[in-house]
Amino acid sequence: MTGTRPSGRAGRSATSAEPSRVAALGQSCETPAPTPEQLRHYFTTRLIKTYKGDLLEVRQYTRHSSLEMLQIYNDSIKQQADLPRFYSAFEGVQL
Repeated sequence: MTGTRPSGRAGRSATSAEPSRVAALGQSCETPAPTPEQLRHYFTTRLIKTYKGDLLEVRQYTRHSSLEMLQIYNDSIKQQADLPRFYSAFEGVQL
């Protein structure tokens, strides 16, 4: 069974992603040839944003064993969203 791996569901397996599917996902996550880690990061980030930071719900779909990694993703999302406010704090400051 080369090219397959368990999908986590009894009696079913998932085949390796087809190149066209990977390319389509790459366009979605703005990376031409995404690695599995990049796809997982994109997927997890989208879920955290969609679930408005409910990490317990997101963990069910991402299969992370702990909330610590998801908290790192969440902190990064919050920091990105807060950047405009951060920059506005220094508007008009002359160096």
